[in-house]
Amino acid sequence: MPSDSPLLRWNWFRNYDALPTASSTTEIWQSWDTAVTGSDYSDYSACITVMVHEKRFYILDVFRAHLDYPSLRSQIVALARRYPNTRVLIEDKGSGSSLIPDLKRDGQVRPIAFKPEGDKISRLVSQTAVIERGDLLIPANASWLSDFRRELMQFPEGKNDDQVDALSQFLIHMDSRTRNKAIVMDLDEFMARFRYS
Repeated sequence: MPSDSPLLRWNWFRNYDALPTASSTTEIWQSWDTAVTGSDYSDYSACITVMVHEKRFYILDVFRAHLDYPSLRSQIVALARRYPNTRVLIEDKGSGSSLIPDLKRDGQVRPIAFKPEGDKISRLVSQTAVIERGDLLIPANASWLSDFRRELMQFPEGKNDDQVDALSQFLIHMDSRTRNKAIVMDLDEFMARFRYS
């Protein structure tokens, strides 16, 4: 197993033995980094499934495979069906740019487009504080855990970075959503004060 990455420490990832009891505000998200082809020599398509509960993120599952377009499209639908009301986040780039409207037309999945900004390294670095403070949790045991750890700890020098991209995409989207909520709350407070001043 590789040692720590220059960007991450494995001991930043806290473990959970059991998931918290879901509440009305609990959400399930799936973040997809999709490859262009299904060739064994191409990148993987990767999906990270996360439970969002009380401002903490619990990774439920990590999927990755070499898939051609029809198989990838079917897999996105199949994974989304495993969890009720799953929110599906897809990178709006490469095959993702075709998948997003294709899935919307079909209606089984309503994907949310994510437009990446900056390079892969800066995107991950921008979210390392979330991991370091213990807000991203992983299961103590899972079949995918070894490959997940290897890829993260080898990044950015490793052969693959698809799981890294899916993870940073999810964390950036959550961060952006939190910031937008804060802006709306500030605006609501301002308008309330304006009305009663």
